[in-house]
Amino acid sequence: MNKVFLLFLLFISCNGITEKTISTTNYKHLIIREQRSVDILHFYPAEKLVAQHKKIYDLYVCKEETGTIIYIFDEINRNESEIYYKKGVVLNPENVKIDYPKMITISVPKDFILEKNSLIAYANLTWLLD
Repeated sequence: MNKVFLLFLLFISCNGITEKTISTTNYKHLIIREQRSVDILHFYPAEKLVAQHKKIYDLYVCKEETGTIIYIFDEINRNESEIYYKKGVVLNPENVKIDYPKMITISVPKDFILEKNSLIAYANLTWLLD
């Protein structure tokens, strides 16, 4: 079985996923000047059914080599064949957006909490080829 299919089954089997709209004003926004490597710890794909009238984002919970956790909001534009849990993922400065919405909608477990002062970014991740 391929990894994407297994991930899909895991996502479908997770009950308790809900749509949450959060204000982004209480968080630190990532600004970078050079490429950074990250490992994806968790991936919460946006449920496309809720995307009709609002912008929703995939959420990647990532860890830098320094141990810093970054919550990356990626506007839905992914290719369904991508592998979401992988090392060799980087943030490029040109893919980190400076302008960001004040409110965003994500699909996460009901008990998901984004702590105040967490580091967040609006970015497109880049997967390095093996």
